[in-house]
Amino acid sequence: MVELTDLDTKGIRPILEALEATGQLANTVIFFTSDNGYLHGEHRERKKDLPYWERTEVPFFVKGPGVRSGVSRRVLVNHTDLMLTACEIAGIRPASLDVDGRSMLPYLEAGTFFGWRKRMLVGGSDDVGPELTPGGSN
Repeated sequence: MVELTDLDTKGIRPILEALEATGQLANTVIFFTSDNGYLHGEHRERKKDLPYWERTEVPFFVKGPGVRSGVSRRVLVNHTDLMLTACEIAGIRPASLDVDGRSMLPYLEAGTFFGWRKRMLVGGSDDVGPELTPGGSN
């Protein structure tokens, strides 16, 4: 079983060391997140696609130039926000894109997500039922 120390020493640390050795660390923004997880008996379920709070929370960390450290609270971020944030970092204005989500860049630079979003729609797949999510995850 892989532990978090394995992830740090064998996954994250070598990447950071390689970026530093090649002089790219000071000019690189790193997003670390994961997929949503399975329920482990909560609500008497073991599925992944049910719209319960416990299965929606995932770790999310950002490191890079301009990103203020120390922001550690629960923030409602969606995977669609990652693309817009990366585009804005690359100099592409989010307003020029016809996509969902919001750029997190101003909030990452400020070190606070005050005024960010207060709610977010969470859906499941056809297993949940078409009355909750028409068409399911398709």
